[in-house]
Amino acid sequence: MTASPRWMDRALTFATKYCRANPAIRQSDVQFAPHGWAIQLVRSDYGLRQLYFGAISRQAGLGGFWGQRCETANLILNNLDKVADGFAEAWERRNA
Repeated sequence: MTASPRWMDRALTFATKYCRANPAIRQSDVQFAPHGWAIQLVRSDYGLRQLYFGAISRQAGLGGFWGQRCETANLILNNLDKVADGFAEAWERRNA
């Protein structure tokens, strides 16, 4: 996600397609999904044990993964209201 300056467009496209595929989903669930996304990025320790305590073969690429994860968390947190509003609009457009 952080590899593209169009990350927001991609996130909104995903949200729109998700809303179309799941017409019974509530708008509030869609609107607050970016909050859950941010929490998952900040709180999960996925890969941490492998990075610091795993075999060398398990460590390949994990440093880059953590760097991208931090960039993504910053993007989401710095734009949380904008992303949440965009997701809510995607819900409104789901039948368009």
